Amino acid sequence: MTLNIPPVPSIFTHQQVFNTGLRAGQTSVTVAQDGTGDTDDIQEAVNLISSSGGIVFIKEGTYQVDLQFTPENSGIKISTDNTTLIGVGAATIIKTDGTNINAIRSTANNLVFRDIKFDGNTSTQKAMWMTGTNIVVSHCFFTDWGNSLLMGGEHCIVSSCEFDDGGTCIATDGNFCSITGNIFKDGGTAITGGLGDGCSITGNIIEGNTTARALSMPGVDQWTVTGNVIYDNSGIGIDNNGGDNCTITGNTIYSNGSDGIRNTGARNTISNNACFENTGDGIDVGTSDNNVISGNVCRDNGAYGITVSNATADKNILIGNVCLGNTTGQINDSGTNTHPNGASGTNNLALDDLNIIA
Repeated sequence: MTLNIPPVPSIFTHQQVFNTGLRAGQTSVTVAQDGTGDTDDIQEAVNLISSSGGIVFIKEGTYQVDLQFTPENSGIKISTDNTTLIGVGAATIIKTDGTNINAIRSTANNLVFRDIKFDGNTSTQKAMWMTGTNIVVSHCFFTDWGNSLLMGGEHCIVSSCEFDDGGTCIATDGNFCSITGNIFKDGGTAITGGLGDGCSITGNIIEGNTTARALSMPGVDQWTVTGNVIYDNSGIGIDNNGGDNCTITGNTIYSNGSDGIRNTGARNTISNNACFENTGDGIDVGTSDNNVISGNVCRDNGAYGITVSNATADKNILIGNVCLGNTTGQINDSGTNTHPNGASGTNNLALDDLNIIA
């Protein structure tokens, strides 16, 4: 006897017809707009993966994210640990049009986002707002967001991404995060830290950003900032505003609208940087103490090459720097107990004995 069972209607409201029979608990789900995937909705795909995590493959297309619930809770919500979203590059676009909308809102840990373009359109939007730990964002594109990445958890990695236009690109409150090999251009502050210590900022290009500081370190400690190229920004190149025990080394910082490096933290090492043709000082040590400023080349800046600009700055060491062609002067020492601090040509070495300041 033959049973004639009518087809079961789909549980999804799609424009395309998907006859996959998928149910929750999958280890991988494919999202496509042409009917070749398991669903055409990213949120549905995230909801379908296993409670222990899984992979969501997103094919090419533009996937619209609209306001859901309140603005704070809007966006594609990810609460399952060990979730991976993978696109096909700039052809996979997650887009929002309204104000106060997140593209991704996540509280989960151990997430991966790769090869996805996030396209915003207002200064009040956030591309990714994530509070979990061990999050990796790589080979993604961010265009025209108020805030591209807000990261609250520890041990997060952002690598090989491009940020274009918009406001703040990366804000991290998590400790021990790594931001490596990214390109930031024509936006606001490229990288800023709020509470996170021990972060590594390496090999990034920061160009044409329009806020008061291209890379901001407001009171964060033990940061390592190395091998970055920072140029043609409106404000300070690197602003270490109160961070202690940081290392700022091997950066190339030029043609910025203020100082190349400004430091108000203590016990920092600022070494082997090239700071040239900035509107302000090459390096401003400000009011900070016990810093080592060594091996830097500071030339053709609009103020001093290196300045210890305040009498409250105590026991800073300046050694092996080259300061040439700076408009106001080569090295200014208005600090206390700066070393070397003897009279030139005597047994007590002076600044011009251990630094080239012709």
